[in-house]
Amino acid sequence: DDARGKSLLQRLSQTATSKTDHHHNINDNTTIKTIPNTNTATYLALLNNQSDLLTAIADMDIFTHTPIPSKEALRHAKLLVLDANPPLPSLVTAASNAHDVNVDVLLEPTSVPKIKELVKQPEFMAMITYTTPNK
Repeated sequence: DDARGKSLLQRLSQTATSKTDHHHNINDNTTIKTIPNTNTATYLALLNNQSDLLTAIADMDIFTHTPIPSKEALRHAKLLVLDANPPLPSLVTAASNAHDVNVDVLLEPTSVPKIKELVKQPEFMAMITYTTPNK
């Protein structure tokens, strides 16, 4: 419920009302959840002239609030996409729930430091079907 989040919701609302898409109502509180007293995830990257990362600043604390999809919620899914920002226990539980109901899991590594920690978890990595590293 911070200024960045409110701005995003306002822009989404304007976009939704300018289209004829009646299946995605961002005002119905089912597709977008706001969390009081929590900052919207923010990432600022500084790149060199070859577009390589020089340094970055991130506020990703909101990912500690990411809901874990249940087995029931995943039962009809074809793919679970995981971003490496949530805490490891959340990622493991989500991947395990997907694995238990035969749903493929795609892992977006997010960053080299995050994936270095994740690959130290062989039980977790064994549940990953696909990954999308940059290099």
